[in-house]
Amino acid sequence: MREVLAAYHRPPGDRPRELAAFIELALREHPQPVGEAVAPSVRRWLMPEPVMGRRRWPLPELASTGALARFLELTDGELAWLADARGLERTVLDEPLRNYGYSALPRRGGPARVIERPKSRLKAIQRRLLHEILDWIPAHEAAHGFTRGRSALTHANEHTGRAVVMSLDLEDFFASITAGRVFGIFRTAG
Repeated sequence: MREVLAAYHRPPGDRPRELAAFIELALREHPQPVGEAVAPSVRRWLMPEPVMGRRRWPLPELASTGALARFLELTDGELAWLADARGLERTVLDEPLRNYGYSALPRRGGPARVIERPKSRLKAIQRRLLHEILDWIPAHEAAHGFTRGRSALTHANEHTGRAVVMSLDLEDFFASITAGRVFGIFRTAG
């Protein structure tokens, strides 16, 4: 089916139900060819139901994307849109179709830094995930950035009086975090 291949360039290994639902919907929208006795249908074989792992912290039970959507008070389609399941954020040029606003911040002696600001709906969802899930997961003891009660100043205080202090900036650090690593963190959290 052309629609399926257009919507899913690569098999969504982590979202088999979403793909099955999409195929089922596409089959319903096309009339049955003349001469065929039975319309094709989607069957699921050997697909275990998702279950939560052992929860280490007091987190909500969210064993599937549907459960996550309900937790965030979204439809499955809204969640897929905000998660950019179709990869449109990188390809569409029309600003209203994007979840982020982009601007460039000039730097001395180097290329401009690209600032990606989530639009209000996505930002509200991200804040909710932060406060209701991520705040419960303790950060590493060495972490100071983006950690409540810590800052660049508290980090610098730990190095005061040292003979040598090295400062460095990791290029494209946030962009180097893959979806697999994020999935692993959430799976580890339960």
